Amino acid sequence: MTHNIFSSPARAGVGRQQKKHVAVSLHPVSLMTMLCAGVFLVAATISVFGASYEVTASVPGPIPTSPAIISSPTDGQHFTSADTTFSGSCPAATYVTLFINGSTAGSSWCSTGLTFSILTTLPAGTSTAQVQDYNSLNQPGPTSGVITVYYDPPVPPPAPGPVPTPTPAPSPSPAPAPAAPIELRVADVDTNMDYKTINGVPLTTQNPTFFGTAPPFSKIKIEIHSDPVFCYTTTTSTGYWKCRVATKLPPGIHTVAVSAVTVEGKNLRIPIFKILVIEDPQPAPIIAAPTPLAIVLPTYSYQVYSVGQAVPLNFNITGGSAPYTITVDWRDGRRTTIVQQTSGPVSLSHRYAAGNRELMSYEALIRLTDANGNSVVSQIPILVRGYVVPALGTTQKPPSTFQQFITNMHNWLWLLWPGYLVVALMLFSFYLGERREHDEDRKALLRRTHALIKPNRHHHA
Repeated sequence: MTHNIFSSPARAGVGRQQKKHVAVSLHPVSLMTMLCAGVFLVAATISVFGASYEVTASVPGPIPTSPAIISSPTDGQHFTSADTTFSGSCPAATYVTLFINGSTAGSSWCSTGLTFSILTTLPAGTSTAQVQDYNSLNQPGPTSGVITVYYDPPVPPPAPGPVPTPTPAPSPSPAPAPAAPIELRVADVDTNMDYKTINGVPLTTQNPTFFGTAPPFSKIKIEIHSDPVFCYTTTTSTGYWKCRVATKLPPGIHTVAVSAVTVEGKNLRIPIFKILVIEDPQPAPIIAAPTPLAIVLPTYSYQVYSVGQAVPLNFNITGGSAPYTITVDWRDGRRTTIVQQTSGPVSLSHRYAAGNRELMSYEALIRLTDANGNSVVSQIPILVRGYVVPALGTTQKPPSTFQQFITNMHNWLWLLWPGYLVVALMLFSFYLGERREHDEDRKALLRRTHALIKPNRHHHA
């Protein structure tokens, strides 16, 4: 009886203690699971964000030591077509810019054969051409020589004019010289006018010219009122005279008195007459010659774009007549055509698709046409970094499911970290709670054990 009373609580306490040990032994498994999950999360974070940044640097490269040289056209060559291709040799790993009359006319890569080719439009007349090579850091090499070329536009046919009047045959004997006039007379007034009189009054400009006759070498005086304006002249040896009024007369009716004094001192006069002065017509406005149509390109700089990235194309339109039609051949099988109503800046962009080379080069052509049909062309190079195609006989392993999962994880990665921390804290709190409960059970078991042992000691005593 005494043995059963003593042993039963002890066995019960031991049973509970074994259960606690089993519960506590599960924490290392949870801890290992959390450790593995944390390593995976850190690795995923580093993988995702490591792929999200691109580091670039510029390293000084060798400056070209030899110039690009124009081989076609030759110096002094004449053209009857405005669109002209300039080509020649160039150093390796460079690009070449063409300058026409000091302005940028286009650029081109130095191709594998160490040659360049640039299509541009020449202005009418004489032009100077020069090329300059640059390395990938836009550092210039030596300057090339300057050549002179000529664009000779076609000459339009002359406009049909009046049929010339045949010159009469000269008379067989010269006509006798007319006798010198012996009296003063006004023959005409201001023959520049389209019509001469209105109601018998001569019509004149504000600076009229008077024509007449008088005895040879007579002194002529013309006096015009309201405000007196004078004009003086002398007749020729044959008795003819003309006098242009230097002072500008106000519009309206004026009276004119003409007198003459001969070499013998005789005074001659004619009756006073009137003139009607009208305001001089305004001169026709001077219409400036139209500015030639041109594409003004910015200074080209070496730059590589990625596949799918928007490649900007900016330039300016000057001269010509609006509206303008702009066509860009991107040289990848696609074109862009727009119509712009005014001259000035133009901004376009294009996205290149993946290609079969790691670095793809395109020579984009810009064609500009104005409302009068005038057309100019220019060229600009574009570099695009594409995809590398595996060599023949090899296969490219597609990305695994795990790699795709890591690549797409950046969309919800920040949601994993808070969840991971919450689970870790929950496990830690459960662990602390179980440890406390275990300590309480152990203390209770010790109290019960001491309580059972103490009466047995008194019984034996």
